[in-house]
Amino acid sequence: TLNFFVHLCQDYSFEINDNNERIHDFSGMEEGKGIVYEKLIKNVQPFFDFLNKNNIDYYATFLMADVESIDKLILKKLGITKNEFMERCNRSSEKISKNLKLRKIKGECLGMEEFFAKHNYDFHRKEDTNIEKIKKLEIDKTFLDKVTELRKDLYKFWFNISDSECAYRAKKDIGMYAAFAEQKDISNG
Repeated sequence: TLNFFVHLCQDYSFEINDNNERIHDFSGMEEGKGIVYEKLIKNVQPFFDFLNKNNIDYYATFLMADVESIDKLILKKLGITKNEFMERCNRSSEKISKNLKLRKIKGECLGMEEFFAKHNYDFHRKEDTNIEKIKKLEIDKTFLDKVTELRKDLYKFWFNISDSECAYRAKKDIGMYAAFAEQKDISNG
């Protein structure tokens, strides 16, 4: 069985730009499938159709980033509690799972918290360990600077924070994505 793991953003609110594209404005969080999923599924549907047509055994696990529910800055920006954040993620995950079934894609959408708990993986501890390594510059500083530069506009738009706070959020995000990739089922999938 081929296993696929796909990291998804929540259904953050969006605006329509001059090119008629939906762009996150992060002013709220809804309970739908979200624009990241909508854009992604259009691109990967032909791949899953190919797998189905050729009877290739696979399973796709789409993982909603509900691990961000502990981020106080995100919760403050959205004006919701951790429980509300989790409930909305759960409802979004249910809608995505139903959509996958309609599309004949073998898989499901789970919250990362649920997935990691099922696999006995302490995601937040691993994330914190990674952040500490980054703070001690056990990673390439040039890499960190590039990630910070790439994400700075997003952070400033979303949170209206200083350059030094952007650098901290970049370290936090690197730690989070590394913790995601280090989970054994994902890294072997």
